[in-house]
Amino acid sequence: MSRYTFLFGCTIPLYNLEVTPSSSLQFPNIFGNEWRDVLYFKENGFAQCYGLNKRLGQMGQVGLKLLDRKFAEKHFAASTAAKERYHQFVQEFQTKPLPHLSNKEVYEIFEEHFKIFQQLLSFFKYSRPEFFTEIEERFRELLSKNTLPDRVDEYFQLLTTPYEFDEINIEEIAWVDFIRNFSCPTTKDFSEYAQRFPFLFLNVKDEKEAILYLEDRFAEWKKKHWEKIHNHKSMLEESKHHLLQKQKHVYEHYSNPEIEYLSWLYQQTALDRLRMKIWNGFTFVCLPLIREIVKRIDVSFDDFWDAYKSDDIRKALLENIPLSSKEIESRRKCSLFWLGDQDLLFLHGDHAKNTLKQEVPEAFKKLDVREFSGRVVSQGHAQGRVSVINVADLQSLAKDIKKFKKGDILVTQMTQPNMVILCEQAAAIVTDEGGITSHAAVIAREFKIPCIVGTEIATKVLKDGDLVEVDAEKGVVRKIK
Repeated sequence: MSRYTFLFGCTIPLYNLEVTPSSSLQFPNIFGNEWRDVLYFKENGFAQCYGLNKRLGQMGQVGLKLLDRKFAEKHFAASTAAKERYHQFVQEFQTKPLPHLSNKEVYEIFEEHFKIFQQLLSFFKYSRPEFFTEIEERFRELLSKNTLPDRVDEYFQLLTTPYEFDEINIEEIAWVDFIRNFSCPTTKDFSEYAQRFPFLFLNVKDEKEAILYLEDRFAEWKKKHWEKIHNHKSMLEESKHHLLQKQKHVYEHYSNPEIEYLSWLYQQTALDRLRMKIWNGFTFVCLPLIREIVKRIDVSFDDFWDAYKSDDIRKALLENIPLSSKEIESRRKCSLFWLGDQDLLFLHGDHAKNTLKQEVPEAFKKLDVREFSGRVVSQGHAQGRVSVINVADLQSLAKDIKKFKKGDILVTQMTQPNMVILCEQAAAIVTDEGGITSHAAVIAREFKIPCIVGTEIATKVLKDGDLVEVDAEKGVVRKIK
């Protein structure tokens, strides 16, 4: 049996990968930063994270702090303050005359960017499912006391779905308004929209990519989504109102303040998680800073993206000590951050690869699996052809969007905000990552489609065209052929 559990996988710069483990040491008092014994590694451009089972199993007890409403409200307030700090930084950053600043001043901006990034991800961690295992057990116990057993899942999913507009809803409404207000938007119009909603552009290395994506999206919506353009906001409002009424009916059925509190807690966590997803776009917002650093330390953008940690950036800017070509290639091959109780170990090259093969051999095994399981977050059954959606970059995503057909089974590492239109057309959603408060869970319940998250291996064992059955009652995905 494996000692580690897969937590997430994505394509990000090395210094972004460093942000998550280093934030646990930088901000140890933020709730959710109790994670330790976690392996964060990047091999040939793709990053993965595995947590030690023994330590992950302790997070459920840590999460019980949220049962204290004063503690939870204080945490949400601190999270809001972190987001406000981010927005303030972005506003100030956009006025900086980067080419005219000294290396020291440029590094100070990067250092502030890095620390804000650390803080955002620190507040993001508590929303992972490991922190809610004990709370969920308590919630389900309360729900089971006054209803039939087969309705507990239904009520649990209903009461944990936010009735307020989330960041995805807000962006979609803004997008519809954008289409209605601009018959022929300019590059400047698209650029301003991209800066307003940068979380759409995870792992984007060039603003031109974002503008091309928005131009294609604009043309697609104009062509195929007239009903949504004219009625989207009212349809959303009606759906949210209906959801709230159903929740109130359940509250009245139980007449239990603790159930209402736990419902509020889950909904606020889901909303907070989506709002904190602004970190998705932090690198995109700061592309001018990255390009300025790359120019000053005289390295290629890709070398910087693949190999530079925060301290390497400091040394290159302030001490004129860039990484050697040998070091860059070694890190590109494999880089590992190993988070311990009080330290963060960094390894690369063959040393990192051999360490990982010893600690998490399952990460390197080829899988031949016809049936696997995950967490049900939206009930139902579906059968269809698999369409694997790659979120590595916008070009891959745009290509995958074009191949997707209505009724396909959407399989991905984790749904992203710019995948909503696919989620709406999918017969079911299956992800490697996530829990009850994840984006995939929220969006699946909004569209009333079956969804299984946290499978760990869906994108590794399924390929485009596979015929599968998704049993989102038992949490099982089966290959039919």
